[in-house]
Amino acid sequence: MDDIAITRIMPNSLEAEQSVIGSMLMDKQAIISAGEILSADDFYHRQYGIMFQAITELDKELYRLNTQSERLEENKEKQMNYMWEEYELTLHAAMELRDEAFSDLAVRGEFTTNEDYMPFIHSLQQGAENTRTGYLNVSVLGGNTANTEFEFLTGSTIGFLPQGSVAYQQYVQKEMPSLASYLKELDYHTVAIHPYYASGWDRDRVYPLLGFDEFLSQDDFRNPKRIRNYISDESSFAKIIELYENKEAGEPLFVFNVTMQNHSGYEEEFHNFTPDITVDGIDSKALSMYLSLVKQTDSALQGLIDYFSQADEDTMIVFFGDHQPTTYVSNPILRNNKVNPETLTDEENLLKYKVPYVIWSNFDIEEQTDGETSANYLAMDVLENCDLPLPALQSSLTGVREKYPVISAAGVREADGTLTTVKECGEALNDYRSLEYYLLFDYGR
Repeated sequence: MDDIAITRIMPNSLEAEQSVIGSMLMDKQAIISAGEILSADDFYHRQYGIMFQAITELDKELYRLNTQSERLEENKEKQMNYMWEEYELTLHAAMELRDEAFSDLAVRGEFTTNEDYMPFIHSLQQGAENTRTGYLNVSVLGGNTANTEFEFLTGSTIGFLPQGSVAYQQYVQKEMPSLASYLKELDYHTVAIHPYYASGWDRDRVYPLLGFDEFLSQDDFRNPKRIRNYISDESSFAKIIELYENKEAGEPLFVFNVTMQNHSGYEEEFHNFTPDITVDGIDSKALSMYLSLVKQTDSALQGLIDYFSQADEDTMIVFFGDHQPTTYVSNPILRNNKVNPETLTDEENLLKYKVPYVIWSNFDIEEQTDGETSANYLAMDVLENCDLPLPALQSSLTGVREKYPVISAAGVREADGTLTTVKECGEALNDYRSLEYYLLFDYGR
């Protein structure tokens, strides 16, 4: 007798499964009740098990978002109460300088130059009075500069967004809390400066959404000094002084200056600029050009700080690079140190995303050298040293910063020094991720 295969069909009810899913779609309480007694594996028909799992996971995410929203509003209420009842404004001018492609390539490897390419910043890093220095970990390399702006201004991280994202163009589509909007609530006049095309990275559309009262582009400069094809940092910083001198005495001013002088490329020759920095043992026109431009920025920053050191009003200047130049500029340094750029360790690779930062003030702040942070946290350090209460998002992130003092798309540094990634952190960063999602997509609705 031939063997006969008998397939038993487990007891099931298509109508019952459809009824459960239908109830969950119509009634939130049904989601809770079903979730207590069922799992996706209890469904005979696979498609309804998938739907059940999707609905329950979405409900959990919505609950988390609502919780984060409530926490943000609670933090904002506490912050505003503190702000108006206990806070007396003393900082009258805050200057944030996001300098194009500025970095200290010494973090990539040792090299010797004919003269110091950033003598002023190097002197500040030795422990200058009322100055905090360190290295900022950013999410981009050689471009996508707007993402560093986004992280600094909003406290969000590119690490939660899909690879290749440009937050300004893809995600900032409505008003969003930022350092500018927060200071605007404190009656600061908020000004953004970018001495190039206003439409670059959609800044002319995005800056008003982030709370800037005014945006000055290259069209607002009269006969500026140019280095290569770009308005110099010296002229860009002079615009800050012009704004300061033209404001009413005691009027709070916040300026966010996004420069252009050091933009790539670095191998062309220009009639108005001759590189003067050379590197021993390295014949690289691009490296020489880049370091010579950095020297010009260093000098311009010294001039700006010298000016405000004599100002009557309390002023803070925050200076940081947005990213290192493309690797064709820095790779000769690695090769000169017998390091193969193609076989970097995780730690060596992360060095590509380090840029210096300086926080200087003409009033007393606690000095620091060798600080280590990331762009999403830098504004927190600024506000804390101004004795300003933190905005709602940054207030919510204080615990996260203690556990993960560096978070970027390039890597995450844990408090004990362990290097990991946003993906590997998993659920540990879920609250932060949910807060960012809420601010990008649900805030103000």
